[in-house]
Amino acid sequence: MLLTLIQKPVIVLFTHKPSPTEYSEEQYLPYDKWDNVLSGYRKFLNTHHIPFIEFDYAKSPITVEALLLLEKRYSNSMKWWVPMWKNGWGAIGSPHPKILLVGERQGPNNLQNIPFQTGPTGQMLTTMLDATKTPLWDFAVTNMVKSYRRDSRPPNSEDLELLGEELDNLRPKIVVFMGAVAKYGIKAATSRGIPYHTVTHFGYYNYRRDKSVGVLHEQWKKIISEG
Repeated sequence: MLLTLIQKPVIVLFTHKPSPTEYSEEQYLPYDKWDNVLSGYRKFLNTHHIPFIEFDYAKSPITVEALLLLEKRYSNSMKWWVPMWKNGWGAIGSPHPKILLVGERQGPNNLQNIPFQTGPTGQMLTTMLDATKTPLWDFAVTNMVKSYRRDSRPPNSEDLELLGEELDNLRPKIVVFMGAVAKYGIKAATSRGIPYHTVTHFGYYNYRRDKSVGVLHEQWKKIISEG
């Protein structure tokens, strides 16, 4: 989902409901469940603050051509992200987040080069976003070291420039630097006047088998409230 959102897609919710006589009994969705399912889609999108367009092809004034033009405009606005993704260090999440989380580097098992893709720290991030009810459209995540997975080098000036490019385009309201390595990017935030916080990395809790990660959840809730 986060990899989808960073590409700023035009999300269209098709709302046309046929009459009972037009609806085949062979359809996998029972007709009496139609309204509940549509309500579920709306609830998910609204809960996560994800912008979408409702479209009823039988009566909507919106044309398919208009949707295609909008998609082209959205896609063009994210061209800056494509080279980063192809190089293996692109951010994921909202294209205009309230909170940008900056981790340290790609994990050794992140075969698709997605930040926090797998392993204990990836699960810990998923758990935190769920436990704190963080809307997905309000959140994005990247790494400080812009390099291939398993590269253990420290961050450098080129990493800082690339993080600056992300900040200039994502325009987050708050940046959260997670872990000692990520703190290298603080100067990129301060030079742009973006408020920031620092937090302990998930890896610290995992390595020490420390169960007090809930403290981080409470920090995150406070940060969300600031945004």
